[in-house]
Amino acid sequence: MPVTLFVWGPGRIVPVRVTSFSVDEQSFSPMLYPVRASVSVGLTILHPSVFQRTTGAGDATTNIPLKPEEELAVAAYKFTMVQKQVLATANLLNSVESIINMLPI
Repeated sequence: MPVTLFVWGPGRIVPVRVTSFSVDEQSFSPMLYPVRASVSVGLTILHPSVFQRTTGAGDATTNIPLKPEEELAVAAYKFTMVQKQVLATANLLNSVESIINMLPI
């Protein structure tokens, strides 16, 4: 299955699997071409473990190298998660600073 990357801005790029897709045509031109439609897309974010494959059995298992597009998907996931953690930490520090500033000292 090909790798699909969902890009939701420069800091949010994740590998996904499309789980559902539907188009509801709402309005048509006089020649019956759709001019207005609503689209619904269902996505599942793929964890890097989805791309790991092994061969063999028992203690003799070996990892199969990732394809270049799979390496890109894993790197995009890790980049997004690191950025998410950095932003969460920055938000926590801002919250602590706000609480300290509210204290009557």
